[in-house]
Amino acid sequence: MPDTGIRMGLHRRGPTARLSAARTTGFVPLVSQRRSMGIHSTTIAEGASFQLCAYWARVAKSVPHACVLNLGWGGRGIMALSPGGEIYEDALRAIDRVCTLLESRGFAPYVEYVDFDQGEGDTRFEGWGEAVVALRDHFNAEVRKRTGQSSEIPWLLCQPSSFFAGCDAMVRSQYALCKARPDEFIQTGPNYHCTYQADLVHRSEGSHARKGEFNGLCVARALYQKRNPAVLQWSSIEYDEKLSVIRLTPSIPVWRDHKIKDPGSWGFNVYDGAGDEVVISKVKICHKGRSVELYMSRALSEGPLRRVDYALNSRYINKRENYNDRPRGQIRTKNPFGTTYHKHIPLYGYMPHSREYF
Repeated sequence: MPDTGIRMGLHRRGPTARLSAARTTGFVPLVSQRRSMGIHSTTIAEGASFQLCAYWARVAKSVPHACVLNLGWGGRGIMALSPGGEIYEDALRAIDRVCTLLESRGFAPYVEYVDFDQGEGDTRFEGWGEAVVALRDHFNAEVRKRTGQSSEIPWLLCQPSSFFAGCDAMVRSQYALCKARPDEFIQTGPNYHCTYQADLVHRSEGSHARKGEFNGLCVARALYQKRNPAVLQWSSIEYDEKLSVIRLTPSIPVWRDHKIKDPGSWGFNVYDGAGDEVVISKVKICHKGRSVELYMSRALSEGPLRRVDYALNSRYINKRENYNDRPRGQIRTKNPFGTTYHKHIPLYGYMPHSREYF
């Protein structure tokens, strides 16, 4: 897949030069050098391209012409990406320029999907879901007006997986959004595929590519294979009052990943109707991965705060010593979605950070 090579916008030290669309005159072929060191690591976009190219070569016996446009800005909350701002306007100018160049070469451009990997700057923002819907609506309308495409443009959303106590609002908001609108927003889940740098926030070498490859597999499952469901989430939750057992049904059969350090009860926390936490006596996977049972130490009272939290808490939540001690769970898909392009390492779907009331 060819790559425009465009990078633009703002960085932590202040504004960079605005995008000059006229300076973009062609495309750089995307040829993997299997880079894995420092700033030259393979990007998320390249990782996704590996998987999508492999899918089309295997299924359609050919690879379509495609263009990957990288629009990256560091350390920005979602409100900084709003319509009218420099980042938003530069993105539209970049897309317009790419479309013009493609048309000059005889192609009819359209945007297949948007990989929106954002959220670390908004971990406490309860309204993140509403904000991304508004951004999506404006952006997609502008893009479709330029390309003339009638098809909708789905957005791929990834959950950041490094945060402290009280910093889970954004991931809860994203999970609820993707579950409510599965055809519009594809939930790729947490970043458990990745290793991190010493700051426990930024991904280390090679991790961008691995996350991108998993994103590419999610795109293939959702858009091309039309799998229903295409991603991992909780489909239902039931409470057996007689046995004081909570039964959760995952959308895809699951298993326990013992390689992840157990944060306590595999990452689950249960609260009664008054919001008081109730001790979980045992967690068990049943029916060949088609259900997860939580055995409670006492009965759960009814009320508006009765819920199951998953991968939102940890006994290490206020420490910053080891990434594996961050809020996370141990539930993954029983079977991998695929393998990495070069080393054939299995890529599993991991249950997203979530909150379910019942």
